[in-house]
Amino acid sequence: MSSMDTTRPNISRVYDYMLGGHHNFEVDRATAQHILQIFPSYPVWARLNR
Repeated sequence: MSSMDTTRPNISRVYDYMLGGHHNFEVDRATAQHILQIFPSYPVWARLNR
């Protein structure tokens, strides 16, 4: 069984953060902030994709 690497961002956890979830870590939130600088409406698109 593999362990979860919380030192590297994971796109699923970044997506969770963008949707307002709580299953993410600091590295995921930092990555999300970088994405938001380029694509500020990403959370809207993420919600529409659900």
